[in-house]
Amino acid sequence: PEAFPENYIETSSNLSLTYQIAKRFPEAEAILTPAIQAVESLREEILSGDETKQKLAEEWHKIYRRMVEVSVALGKITQALTYAERSKTRNLVENILIRDSATFFPAPILTQLNELRDKIASGQKLIQTGKAENPAELATQLKQLRQERNELQNQYLPIGNNFNLQEFQKSLPENTAIIEWYITSDRILAFIMTPNRPLPNPLLQGEGIGNTPLNPVGAKHSGDNIDKETDNIDIGMLRPVTEEGDNTNIGILPPPTPESDNLSNSISLWQSTPEDLDNLINWAQEYLYIYSKNREEWKTTLTTRLHNLAKILHIDEILQREEIKSCQRLILIPHKYLHHFPIHALPVREGVGSQESGVREENVNYQYLCDIFPQGVSYAPSCQIFLQAQQRQRPNFNHFFAIQTPTEDLYDTDLGIIPAIKPQFTTATILKRDNATKANLLNHPQLKTAHNLFFFCHGYFNSSSPLDSGLELADENLTVADIIAHLKLENCRLVTLSACESGLPKFQDSDEYLSLPYAFLLAGSTNVIATQWIVRSDATALLMLKFYQEVRSMCFSADSTEVPTTNPNQDNITLALTSAVSWLRTTTVKDFIAWVNQSPLKEGVKILLKKDFEKIAQEEGVNAQPYSEAHFWAGFAMIGKGV
Repeated sequence: PEAFPENYIETSSNLSLTYQIAKRFPEAEAILTPAIQAVESLREEILSGDETKQKLAEEWHKIYRRMVEVSVALGKITQALTYAERSKTRNLVENILIRDSATFFPAPILTQLNELRDKIASGQKLIQTGKAENPAELATQLKQLRQERNELQNQYLPIGNNFNLQEFQKSLPENTAIIEWYITSDRILAFIMTPNRPLPNPLLQGEGIGNTPLNPVGAKHSGDNIDKETDNIDIGMLRPVTEEGDNTNIGILPPPTPESDNLSNSISLWQSTPEDLDNLINWAQEYLYIYSKNREEWKTTLTTRLHNLAKILHIDEILQREEIKSCQRLILIPHKYLHHFPIHALPVREGVGSQESGVREENVNYQYLCDIFPQGVSYAPSCQIFLQAQQRQRPNFNHFFAIQTPTEDLYDTDLGIIPAIKPQFTTATILKRDNATKANLLNHPQLKTAHNLFFFCHGYFNSSSPLDSGLELADENLTVADIIAHLKLENCRLVTLSACESGLPKFQDSDEYLSLPYAFLLAGSTNVIATQWIVRSDATALLMLKFYQEVRSMCFSADSTEVPTTNPNQDNITLALTSAVSWLRTTTVKDFIAWVNQSPLKEGVKILLKKDFEKIAQEEGVNAQPYSEAHFWAGFAMIGKGV
């Protein structure tokens, strides 16, 4: 493996697959463990650039997937989750080593690590180019150098292959639950984690919906007849890539034993049936196809589609777990294409956990998942990124930095919300219209000291090249790659992306979450508000203004450097967003008019809004709720620390 790691990885992958098909799981585990170590070492040493590294990550992520499947088959739930995490954060580890090494490593250690990397790179190149005088001896030296490097890194770096799940659980806030999904070759897994405490049943087999009919939405079925070429999304990548014969079936697994997994009594696992995964893939293909080809149909059918997704994911069943029912806060960690969907807005039966049998579907009352937990529902790309955000202390929230309508088509669409938000901060920096250029943003001296970075602009998602996704500024685009390479948000508590499709990640044949929120979290912010689809500007403007009012009402003090702790909901940014979304969704025309009259908006904007609402009142009545449909509000998500 030291001399020809790529060949070794490929051979190990094929051999482990053979063992897995034969259900010889211990042998498969023994093969996969060193193969994954080789994958992680090789990615750090590839000399061909980011594109090659990304392609290798996509090719080899199936090795991690197999290790997750094998670990579950062996009853090693914690090991399965650990490898799922390692698969999701390989780019994060690499970017930290490139960008923030000085933050994690003392200067002498950093120098030593750099020397080790140079020696490994030069030795590997000699072997791969056939110029090594004694390849076997050099391979042994490389093995020792890699071990020395990894031991040094692991002393200081709390993520990657040194991520300690037990320590992470201890750091979880009280009354917090995490649901982390993982899609295998034949089913959906949901790991449920809470602060360390015994659970009644660590391994839970999902009942599956089998032939249970989903609510029809009138859309074309997503089978062989649909056009797979959409405008923005490659929907052909939804099913995990498998080789011929790679159709392993996890099956109903035995409960883990203390010998195999000493943390499994505090992490539970829900797993679906294979039919559930088939239903999810069909649902996702249909959803993405309609979203890209017929936006109006997508809007009118979104609520029904979300009901169907809730059934496929068995949200009601998972929420009945005792460890979740007792929690006040929920963190969602999706996997792959699940990041594209508003899981926080899924409808849930009222009174989950005490449902009466025999109740007809049409008589059931529903509430939204985001409304169930008193301290809010937020997202994280992974446990490790959540841990990084938690460790950053950002108590201040008094410096506002905004990018306002940088393109001409947005000049009159923001309803003046940024000037209305500005007085809530003691310091405000605003780059508006032609001044909102990429250079002015990246070079501005106030950027590093900003506590809230706000973008009211267009966003775009490039599914074929996620690092080129970004935000449209006055002169050029601010891409994910730009943010990772150039931004260092050392004091930022929140990045607000009031931009279309700003939260969409890459999901094609890889486990890693590559998106604008990922980039801003990596750049140093502890929270990001982003959108999962194209949102209407008036609904966005009203929601943003209300959100900042809610933030202030939760006792942020503009001139305070201390965070009060008497109220658990105090300074809870997630809860402020949830409250603002609920307000947008449920407020009537009559109440909107009253709110506009009392708002800090300019008089001209007030007149314009009242005319719009009065027209709705004439057509639908004063008690109409103009933004109640899910497409107006469900696309906004909180990603990161949450507070």
